Amino acid sequence: MLKMSDDELAYNDTSEKEQKAPSWMIVLAETATRWLGALPKNVTKLKRTKDNIKDPLFRFFEREINLGLKLLSDIRCDLTDILSDEQIWLGGMFSPEAYITATRQMIAQTNGWSLEQLHMHIRVGSSAQADAFTINGLRVIGAECRQSNKIHLIDEVQSDVQLLNFSWTLEPSPSESVSLPVYLYTNRSNLLFTFDFIPENFEKSLLYERGVALACNSFLS
Repeated sequence: MLKMSDDELAYNDTSEKEQKAPSWMIVLAETATRWLGALPKNVTKLKRTKDNIKDPLFRFFEREINLGLKLLSDIRCDLTDILSDEQIWLGGMFSPEAYITATRQMIAQTNGWSLEQLHMHIRVGSSAQADAFTINGLRVIGAECRQSNKIHLIDEVQSDVQLLNFSWTLEPSPSESVSLPVYLYTNRSNLLFTFDFIPENFEKSLLYERGVALACNSFLS
């Protein structure tokens, strides 16, 4: 089976400004792209005839090629999945809080960190980011968040969040941030977890006074 060498896994000494994603993600993406380029998209099957179907060697190689084609298809699908930016709608899950927990456990296991060391950081934008997990379909009740993790008070009852990217790092949340509750539905009957936002030009206490929160599913209440 294909393996990444020690050289491929070596740390890429690049500044944080030039490198948006962690080094292991960059190596993984480059390796997946290289493997996709090296692997053929398809292999020509052997053609059966009345004569060669009677040949035991033909039947053997036909089975070998068919098994190889199946394996090739599976590998290419797996590599393509690695390069794709998945967007998750938490409002359609049975246990959305378990998904958040699983992402935290995955990052901790991958980097050899303890769960207690990890802190969630969010960034709102119009596109998914390679170094983060992406959530869609969120709605903010009583406020608005257009970019980064800055939140604004609005006169409207609620506003849509384009895409929310979150990551787990060792860096604590900024002292000026405030934790806002995230509910499954807009009726606030099922509290899932919290996201940290930074108030934009207003006191954080106003968020609690206005009951600002987020909802994963605005279709059901």
